[in-house]
Amino acid sequence: MSTVAHRQNVQRLYRASLRLALNWAISRELATKYAISIREEFEKGKKITNFKEAEKLVEMGWAKLDTQRHPDPYNFPYNEGGCTFQRNTPVPEQYLKNPYLDAH
Repeated sequence: MSTVAHRQNVQRLYRASLRLALNWAISRELATKYAISIREEFEKGKKITNFKEAEKLVEMGWAKLDTQRHPDPYNFPYNEGGCTFQRNTPVPEQYLKNPYLDAH
């Protein structure tokens, strides 16, 4: 794995960890505390110079993330699975035509 690909994988893991923290947190303050502890863990891993060891840490991070998945994750309202997903359906074509403009 190249350095760029490894960096992207670490960034994806970090973002996924933050999203998972939002699923488990009851309040924003608690989510912020989780985010700070997650950031501290990632900062510890930043000092590692051995590439194989860094890859192993990322794999362990994904495995840890899988074990801590929330059974009922938070879905944003307009995302798929949210309460307002596709609520504004497209208007039928017959209502978009103006009969006064088409008469000419």
